[in-house]
Amino acid sequence: MDHHDEPDRLNSVSERSPFFAYALVALGAVCMTVGDFFMKKATQTGVSIGAYFMLAWPISAALLVVLAARMGGIRHHLTPRNPNALLIRSVLLVVVAGLVFFGFRYNPYSQQVMLLQLAPLMAIALAAFWLREKIDARLLASVAVCLVGIWLIVDPRLGSGSPYLLLALAAAMINAAANVFVAAHRDKATALGFTFYAITLVAILGAVIWFAAGRVQPTGDAVLWIQLSSLCATVGLTFIASGMQSAGSSVGRVNVMLYAQMPAALILGFLFLDEIPTAAALLGAALIFTMGVSIVIWRTGTTEV
Repeated sequence: MDHHDEPDRLNSVSERSPFFAYALVALGAVCMTVGDFFMKKATQTGVSIGAYFMLAWPISAALLVVLAARMGGIRHHLTPRNPNALLIRSVLLVVVAGLVFFGFRYNPYSQQVMLLQLAPLMAIALAAFWLREKIDARLLASVAVCLVGIWLIVDPRLGSGSPYLLLALAAAMINAAANVFVAAHRDKATALGFTFYAITLVAILGAVIWFAAGRVQPTGDAVLWIQLSSLCATVGLTFIASGMQSAGSSVGRVNVMLYAQMPAALILGFLFLDEIPTAAALLGAALIFTMGVSIVIWRTGTTEV
């Protein structure tokens, strides 16, 4: 089969069985959440940020290279044709990675994941300004409701969290900016290319920090959690990419399945970390979840009409 026939084959499969695309994206989202769980476990060992990002690179990089080879060729995906765009995207990921790492060190796992779910909605709002996409009353109302949700999760006076949750909020905002940047510069590199060079810069900076800080060796448990986190995150990204690729005309609605991360995080936090969010935090999460799913459905319906 010619490589040019592959997208048509995948699209025809998804038209016959759209459930397959939904299932892949949901599974990928859950894998990403499990990766975050292992990241939380790694931070609990006291591992340094430098060691974490240095040791997380090999598995992620290897899987991305394999994906590149199978999805159009390594040269197509990984040739750095626009280094400036790659550098900007990579710097944004460095900031996000640092915020997420320290967030998991200090924050309850499930509540941090709740706030990270704001990234897709924030990306839609940013795209409206940056890419001059249409702003409607539904988007503005959803943003307003999500602000209420953020307050319910973060506000220490309600006993629902701590000021460190602002790290997760900042990570969601910058991650949204990074995603919009990729959308605005999709002609500069592929998604795999952007991701590969971003994680490579994170690993390089991690190695520099690790050497400069005295090369403290992480524990065996930390190394295990780091490898599992990296593996789950990369496998999750692979499933999500495959689901999106095979979604055909349903690609917009398939995005809804990314919100599977929130209930998965609540279950993992409850079962393995003894985390029981307050009623206020759960209400805030429900508001963010509902608005995120609604916006995806509304926008997709508008696009398809």
